[in-house]
Amino acid sequence: MMNEFVLLFRMDITNKEAQPTKKQMETYMQHWMSWINEIADNGQLADGGNHFSRHGRVIM
Repeated sequence: MMNEFVLLFRMDITNKEAQPTKKQMETYMQHWMSWINEIADNGQLADGGNHFSRHGRVIM
């Protein structure tokens, strides 16, 4: 049996003060690529063809 999971990452794009700096974003992306490549190299990354819509809202 194979389990698949979805990880959702959310960033507040409406608040300028909440945005990471360019340097922070570069660091985040380096860490992300290292992590995702390790998962892919281990054969644990599912096909990413089923993308979510960009439309929606946050309900609290």
